[in-house]
Amino acid sequence: MPLSAPCFVAGMALYLIYRHGSNIYVWGLLGASWLVALQMIGTINPHPPARAVLSSTQVAIIEAALVTLFFLILAAVATHRLTVGWRWLTTAGALTYPLYLLHEYIGWVMIYHLHQVLPDWVTGLVVVLFFLVVSWLVHRFVEKPVSRWMRRKFAAARESGFLRLPTFGPPAPSRAGTAPPAGVGPVAAPDEPRTSPADAPTLVLARATPGSTD
Repeated sequence: MPLSAPCFVAGMALYLIYRHGSNIYVWGLLGASWLVALQMIGTINPHPPARAVLSSTQVAIIEAALVTLFFLILAAVATHRLTVGWRWLTTAGALTYPLYLLHEYIGWVMIYHLHQVLPDWVTGLVVVLFFLVVSWLVHRFVEKPVSRWMRRKFAAARESGFLRLPTFGPPAPSRAGTAPPAGVGPVAAPDEPRTSPADAPTLVLARATPGSTD
């Protein structure tokens, strides 16, 4: 899906920035997605009708400006420079993906049959309300339970050392007395007492001495 791919990739990059912080590689991915999105402009309808109000060049400029504007707004949200406190937006955003997956073919069938017995505006209203309700049901009874189950599986895999996810932002500061994550830094064996950093060189030398009982 070359026309939609740069927007999908940009959305994933923006989420990584929002969730894990800025990273030069993710910003590079976002910039590349923006350039590809601009390159796709005009490929959907490269030959506008002869009586169009705007020329193809003017349409391309407006499209490029809108694409850039949306990228800038979402980048401001991802970097926490733009915050909207409307709680209903969280639910509305959660419905967008099931709505995207369900609406097209089912919507065509519904519109085809309903517009034969209902006015156009009633047909549109019924179809929109139907998909909003169905999308909410999918989110509430499919997405949320499955996502909780997946989080538990990922957490168990990380704790067991089977799965290690990449880190996109700076490491979180460690708290005193907290053991580092598995595979990060030296960890004392279970049968050995923990030592302070000042005692560590002495302990290492004692281990290296043959016949030492330390």
